[in-house]
Amino acid sequence: MTNDLYTKLIKLLDKNKAQYKLIDHSPEGQTDIVSKMRGNKLSQAAKCIVMMVKIKKVTKYVLAVIPGDAKVDLEAVKALFNGTYISFATTEIAEELSGSVAGTVLPFSFDPNLELIVDPALLEHDELYFNAARLDRSMALKTSDYIKLAKPRLEPIIQSTKKRSKVKLAPKNNEDLDTMRHSLSHILAQAVLEMFPEANLGIGPTIEDGFYYDFDLPRTLIPEDLRLLEKKMKKIISQAQPFHEETASTKEAKAILKKAKQTYKVELVEDLEKEGAKEVTFYTNKLNDKVTFADLCRGPQLEHTGQAGVFKLMKISGAYWRGDEKRPMLQRIYGVAFKNKKDLNDYLVRLEEAKKRDHRKLGMDLDLYQFHDVSPGAAFYHPKGTVVFNELSNLIRRQYRERDYQEVITPLVYDKALWEQSGHWEHYKENMFCMEVDGIDCSLKPMNCPSHMLMFKMRTRSYRDLPFRIADFAMLHRNEVRGALGGLTRVRKFSMDDAHIFVSLEELGDEIIRCIEFTQHVYDIFGFEYEVVLSTKPEKSMGTDEQWKTAEDALENALKKAKIKYEFNDGDGAFYGPKIDFRIRDCLKREWQCATIQIDFQMPLRFELKYEGKDGQLHTPVVVHRALLGSLERFMAILVEHYAGAFPFWLAPVQMRVLSLSEKFNKYTKQVRDELFEAGYRVDMDVSDQTLGKKIREAETSKIPVMLIVGEKEAKDGTVTARYYGQREQEVMKTSDLIKKYADARP
Repeated sequence: MTNDLYTKLIKLLDKNKAQYKLIDHSPEGQTDIVSKMRGNKLSQAAKCIVMMVKIKKVTKYVLAVIPGDAKVDLEAVKALFNGTYISFATTEIAEELSGSVAGTVLPFSFDPNLELIVDPALLEHDELYFNAARLDRSMALKTSDYIKLAKPRLEPIIQSTKKRSKVKLAPKNNEDLDTMRHSLSHILAQAVLEMFPEANLGIGPTIEDGFYYDFDLPRTLIPEDLRLLEKKMKKIISQAQPFHEETASTKEAKAILKKAKQTYKVELVEDLEKEGAKEVTFYTNKLNDKVTFADLCRGPQLEHTGQAGVFKLMKISGAYWRGDEKRPMLQRIYGVAFKNKKDLNDYLVRLEEAKKRDHRKLGMDLDLYQFHDVSPGAAFYHPKGTVVFNELSNLIRRQYRERDYQEVITPLVYDKALWEQSGHWEHYKENMFCMEVDGIDCSLKPMNCPSHMLMFKMRTRSYRDLPFRIADFAMLHRNEVRGALGGLTRVRKFSMDDAHIFVSLEELGDEIIRCIEFTQHVYDIFGFEYEVVLSTKPEKSMGTDEQWKTAEDALENALKKAKIKYEFNDGDGAFYGPKIDFRIRDCLKREWQCATIQIDFQMPLRFELKYEGKDGQLHTPVVVHRALLGSLERFMAILVEHYAGAFPFWLAPVQMRVLSLSEKFNKYTKQVRDELFEAGYRVDMDVSDQTLGKKIREAETSKIPVMLIVGEKEAKDGTVTARYYGQREQEVMKTSDLIKKYADARP
């Protein structure tokens, strides 16, 4: 919807030779914030509002466009139509009529059912500014061209500038779960101030499933404090204290906060002043007309505390103020919140299950891998863990053979000249392990792509060689902050199922579809559900707008042809090109970003890559960066937790264990074990003098898929009694039949 409107707008302006310029910036929809990014006066910004006017039995929709520093006068708009009722249109209707999502509505109407009315105050400047149907791109348009092309109805529809009350009730949005969690962070801060009147407040944002708030307190909190604070919060909620939004100048705000000895909040206001802010907002709570709590906040909030849902304070941790280890260490209180008790209980059950499935604990219990302080962020894979790692690699290798990929091996250390040529030295150096070798600045490679560019360039290439698909499992190193390291999910040394595909522009669409199908096939093997996100141009990027648009369109068209539902993630593309990300959900419904398909026009240009086309001329290929599992370490952690260590048969480190009923049958036990081993299975045996029951329990604890019990009858008949992990049922079969049963287990 939005992209089509953006294209329509550009075509309209170009056709009429309008004077405009495009401005890229971080994704943002709020007029006052994005105006600072663009560098225009707020009065030049077009604030676009879709409204509904009732005229007797007729409903009319109006697109009101006013200066960014003004507020629309609803009564004035209603009077223009002799209306009986006026309100803001619902989000769904506004998006349908305007063709844009909130924050990107254009000051143009392309729908005959949406009348355009503009306040003349907006047209006092030579240019007006607005988000050009995209959150990450704005437009500056010559005002005379805007009037000529938009043909607006000019009417005074902004509120009078006469002084009016600064206090108003918060907007009605109590259905918004994020807003509820935000309000609960305020309620927590109010409770903390009741317990510690001298508390100095930090920040209290919402996070996934809940919220947190940072405090500078006179003593260290203990777990028992959380229950006391919960009790105080519930009392505040029971009082249904209304939230009021109040505006103050930055000067007034600093005076208020200094008087309250809230030094961290004063610092936040000072930073806003540096960014050009003149006013800030507070939210206050009142009980019997007395202010019970006030906090610096952009909002929104609930109407009153009584609308808060169920919550639970979860833990206390330390956090440096503003994430700077040179600043004071604050105490952070985490909470979770949901609309009802069932959702909270479901979350707590999942949380408890997640603790049991923690890959760091299971990795130790199952003897898969360990970590050591001598090499932070790098796993020591034990033999069993190495089996799983290699099976994952070999799964992808088998698929490569079917899909015409060629595997390569490349060096690990490179001269910095390579990274300067690729652009990584400028954009990524802080994440690289740098060193000096032979008096030259070098680095361990954090990714494979530059070395693959070199490989492509080492030989003369023709269009007949394309698509040229090369894959690499080389170990990569990225200098992650030590405090951010966590098991296998955040490491410094890792391997990726990394591939780079060199294609002509004409082949690009088909190749992306092949990559999408490849990803779907692999995720189906593991039974993962997934969501797809298309990430677009970030603030720091390389290349022209035209190249980015071509790349983004290619990805979007491929997704449409593959009939895959997707969402946009504006501004989250790689610095060299847009990408498709696949976000899988594990059995606990947690989301993980793994597979990625990225288009790159920039690196082939920087490396001056060429191939001879059908026309005998030299052309520059397009590169597709592609990973399916992503980091094998991270994917392995996901699988350990997803399966709780009970891997499917093909992936299990030990697939079968032969259990001898007594010493008398050890010879036959070894015979069975050897036969299965020769057939290619990972099998061991237990011929200890323990009871059969204990042998079975140990095999279950080790999460071995198949246990084979051998006793007198089995030795006599040349059979085994098979018992399966997590099941009580058993079956007797010949060893040869067992071999046939699992012959096709490996995908």
